[in-house]
Amino acid sequence: MTKKNKFFLFSSRFSVSLDKILHLGIKKEQVLFVLLSIFRIFVGKQQTMLLRILKFFAWLIGIIIVLLIGLVLLLNTSWMQNKLLAMATDMLSEKLQTKVAIDRVRVDLFAQSFDLHGLMVEDRQQRKMLAIDLVKAEADLWQLLNDEVKIDGARIYGLRAELHHEDTDSVANYQFVIDAFRKDKKTDKKPEKSKTGKKLTVNLNELTLEQIALSYNDKKCSFRKLTYREKASGERMVEAHGVDARWVRHTKKGPRDNILHVGTLHLLEQDGKGEATLDTLRLKTDNHKPRKNTGKPHRGFFDMGHLDITAFMKVDLHHISKDTIVATVERCRAFDLVTGLDLRSITCGVTVNKGVAAISNLRLQQRSTILNVKSAMVVLPNKKKGRKLSYQAPSITGTVILSDISRPFAPVLRQFNLPLLLSTSMNGDDNSMTFHNVSVKTTDNQFVVKTKGTITDLKDKYKLRIHFDIDHATAAGDVAERIINQFKSKKFMMKQLRALGTISIHGGFNVVYRKEQFQGRVHSRMGDINVNFTLDEENKYVTGKASTDSLELGRVMDMEKIGPISASADFKFDYSKPRTAEMRRVKGGKLPIGEVKAHVAQASYKFVKVKNLDVEIKSDGAIAEGSLQAPRKFIDLSCNFSFTDTDKMKDLHVKPRLGFHLFGNNGMTDEERAAAKEKKRQEKEERKAAKQAEKEEKRAARQQAKEQHRQEKAERQAVKQAEKEEKRAARQQAKEQRRQQKAERKAAKQKAKEGTSAQTDPI
Repeated sequence: MTKKNKFFLFSSRFSVSLDKILHLGIKKEQVLFVLLSIFRIFVGKQQTMLLRILKFFAWLIGIIIVLLIGLVLLLNTSWMQNKLLAMATDMLSEKLQTKVAIDRVRVDLFAQSFDLHGLMVEDRQQRKMLAIDLVKAEADLWQLLNDEVKIDGARIYGLRAELHHEDTDSVANYQFVIDAFRKDKKTDKKPEKSKTGKKLTVNLNELTLEQIALSYNDKKCSFRKLTYREKASGERMVEAHGVDARWVRHTKKGPRDNILHVGTLHLLEQDGKGEATLDTLRLKTDNHKPRKNTGKPHRGFFDMGHLDITAFMKVDLHHISKDTIVATVERCRAFDLVTGLDLRSITCGVTVNKGVAAISNLRLQQRSTILNVKSAMVVLPNKKKGRKLSYQAPSITGTVILSDISRPFAPVLRQFNLPLLLSTSMNGDDNSMTFHNVSVKTTDNQFVVKTKGTITDLKDKYKLRIHFDIDHATAAGDVAERIINQFKSKKFMMKQLRALGTISIHGGFNVVYRKEQFQGRVHSRMGDINVNFTLDEENKYVTGKASTDSLELGRVMDMEKIGPISASADFKFDYSKPRTAEMRRVKGGKLPIGEVKAHVAQASYKFVKVKNLDVEIKSDGAIAEGSLQAPRKFIDLSCNFSFTDTDKMKDLHVKPRLGFHLFGNNGMTDEERAAAKEKKRQEKEERKAAKQAEKEEKRAARQQAKEQHRQEKAERQAVKQAEKEEKRAARQQAKEQRRQQKAERKAAKQKAKEGTSAQTDPI
């Protein structure tokens, strides 16, 4: 039956009952009075009951408030906080299975602040792994009602962490912490959402870290102060002061210590934009060996084992996101006072997106050198993705003063102040470089070089190879002499160089381990010369060949009686400073030290033409002596000559000799002719043997260098293996020591137990 039907049934029954009462003679007013009285009594009882309920709830709420206040006051007491601290420390120790200690904790619920003093965590080898002197935080706890943790300020002082992970075969001493708090994706339940459906957010307004020291194996890092601050406007700031880092890099030539110091690093970011300022970055390296140029004045000061670089930088950050950074380097200065590196200004735009860096408008300035790179692309290496370093720059231009790089790389260039205009394009990777369309010229265009080339095997100096093809090179006017005068060295045959006039070269050169090779054709107004020579840095000799079809030798040497010649020659000159210095100390002189052997196919002297002349010249630096032989059918022409200055060839001392032969038999008997022929053959064999011996000597030198490299590699491997064995022995010794300590503790425990049993024995 519905409520409506019940109401109608009650109404009908009440009406019937009221009618029966009225039939008994009772007045309607009396009935209504009785009903109203009953209603008043009922309502009064209901009000009394309601008041009682309200009083009960008031008392209940009051008791709860008093309990909460008491709980808050109890939590604010050091006694309760120490109790909770002991419980939390025991829980952490049990979970981590190691010693965890906290000196004291202070929580002020009224001031909403938290202080923690003396946190210490040991690793599984009972070594102090983590220690913190003080953690202090101020938070707005009422924000928890809005599913938000708001930390107004936090400070960590005196944090020290000792982390170890020797090699891939061992387990890191901090791994147990990661394992203890690692979530099991298969068994862990998903976190329940809050009643409001919002996620819990954490807002940190300010964090300060002071006197922090971290170490990981042999790498150490510390900083005096690190501050993070976030304003209500969304501006975020990170500032680091006094950052120091030390690490050891193990190279093929032994360990190298590295020290990094940062005075101040300031980062500012808001809405994906900001700026970075670096003040006083200093990088030092030390391999505990003498510098590479020790005892080698011709070598530069640059040495990766001995660097001391100081840098300053300011960067504008235009856009920052997860995978993209767009920035502008407004200023950058880097220098090394010892090596002589001095980059006075570096500016550029940089865009980094997913491991690829695009560089635009790069401008690099040294003292006088300025290089401009309109655009460049650099693919950054990533071992996990198997990506190697590579780069390309389609356009590089600038003005180069070679003296700017003289101290670090080539002291011989210290006086080379002739401006050179450079333009090229390049690309490469971590082991090779390729240069295209290289153009080098002077400002007056009197010296122009067009070339291209490659550099390969950059990682191994024994395999390093440099190859350039000279498409065209021209030196007009006096530019060749001006270039030579840029070098502080003894000048030879400058007068002959001026006589050649404009010089054009086409060819190429190679640089292999301790050798430079050049081959090509030299064109001048006096004739063309084919040259092929090698600078042997191992033995300090210049050896090579030269040939010409027609060269105005008389005009070049200022000997007008000699006409054009066609000849070929082999030459060898000594450029060892110790050997030449010793020779000049004894004899003095103005000549190079060496020898020339030439064969003149055709020449003329005044109106006489001669053919097949053999010329040999030997110079000891003070005097050059030579001989010329021209055997003929009826007459032999020969002479000896000497000179002391190539600029005064007119003063050449000549002793001519003539030999006449009767009946065309050269004036010799058959036996003499055979002896002369045999002598000539022997001389040829001797030259061939000497050449073969020189070749074998070079091969032996290469083999010796290769063997030395192999021995050095074997020694490095042996040292590495010995270090590995030493570490393994140390681990085994530590393990055995722990086992003995455990056995001793067990024995002591057993002994103590037996002593206790003896004391409680009723007998």
